[in-house]
Amino acid sequence: MEESLEKLFVHLGLTDQQESELVATVRDGLDALLEAQSGQGDFHQVLSGITRRLGSFA
Repeated sequence: MEESLEKLFVHLGLTDQQESELVATVRDGLDALLEAQSGQGDFHQVLSGITRRLGSFA
């Protein structure tokens, strides 16, 4: 998954550090969403956190 994401992010003009952080954000976000979906977390809170982290790349 990470390799596919990295290929997509090449066109965003991110630094290597930003790219790594974005990949980690996506990976962690997916993990958190899966946990929330299984009842182990607050789905809306997870989405809010993901949105906040993604906002730092704008």
